Amino acid sequence: MSGRLGPLAGRAKLDHWQRLAGAMSGGPIDRLPVSLWRHFPVEDETAAGLAEANVRWQRRFQFDLVKFMPTGTFSVEDWGVRTDYVPSVFGTRRVLALGAEKIADWERLRPLDPGAGCLGVQVEGLARTVTALDGEAPVLLTAFSPLTTALKLAGRDGLHAVMREAPDVLEAALEVITETTIRFIEASVQGGAHGLFLATQCADAAIMSRDDYTRFGIPFDLKILGSAAAQLPFRMLHIHGEAAYFDMLASYPVNMLNWHDRMASPPLAVGRSLFPGLVAGGLNEEGPVSGSDVAASRRHLREALGSRLAPRTMIAPGCSLTMTTTDEMIDALIDEIACHGMAQEGSREEVADEQ
Repeated sequence: MSGRLGPLAGRAKLDHWQRLAGAMSGGPIDRLPVSLWRHFPVEDETAAGLAEANVRWQRRFQFDLVKFMPTGTFSVEDWGVRTDYVPSVFGTRRVLALGAEKIADWERLRPLDPGAGCLGVQVEGLARTVTALDGEAPVLLTAFSPLTTALKLAGRDGLHAVMREAPDVLEAALEVITETTIRFIEASVQGGAHGLFLATQCADAAIMSRDDYTRFGIPFDLKILGSAAAQLPFRMLHIHGEAAYFDMLASYPVNMLNWHDRMASPPLAVGRSLFPGLVAGGLNEEGPVSGSDVAASRRHLREALGSRLAPRTMIAPGCSLTMTTTDEMIDALIDEIACHGMAQEGSREEVADEQ
């Protein structure tokens, strides 16, 4: 699993845990923490392949936090969604058949065993990853909000149809999905996960109204966050979409928040003023970082870094990186972050000398 260490390796003064803890508390740090993530298509079809890919990624770049990256459809395949992989920009799978196309399909949903099927692959893959990394950095399991899983089960039109035609049936199905998600999180924690990355793709005006998310999203999100996840030291919420209901979700019981801050409101600095925990962002995954212009990417990142080490901030993409983002580009971004931290240290030393 070994590979060339990223450019941060020879410069670190704090370890990943210390740097992340300092950033979360607003305390002194040597540089901003950074975590980037992407999909690993084909490799992510088995537990061994998934673990090898995630470990290789972390060993190569030495990120401060590991977002364990499963397939985007893992939460629904055991309920009948069929998928395959053809090359795509983000490395996501293509849906061949949905799992809930009629009201009766929603009524037939039953809780799943997190140790079996596609869920079991994720749990085992995460456990292998945690074992291999052996405490180098915190590892966050990835889970989807119950309503997001419902969206993946039925597609947007199908979800809207059951909302209108049989809302009580949908709520009962969301209870089943929530129970399964909680079981999956518990199994992942037993496998060694240090935290949770909970993603919602539905708290977005392009997907549904505020009223619909208030009824079908928030109660089930909060059940997830009030379960075993509540005891995890790292709880990151990802709000997906360019018209996200940031104000509705910023009060969730999480201590880390990630959204498309370079593509949607609010910008990172404003989000930091509205959310009491750590904000993770600064990179538009579809912007310069996905191309070949390193200078443009450095400029893009410097806009997020600013002139000082911002408190409660981690550099991260708004969502997973594209498959076109090269290792060389990531090296350049990491170097920019390290240089920014060194410049801040130099400024502090100059002030101390003057005093």
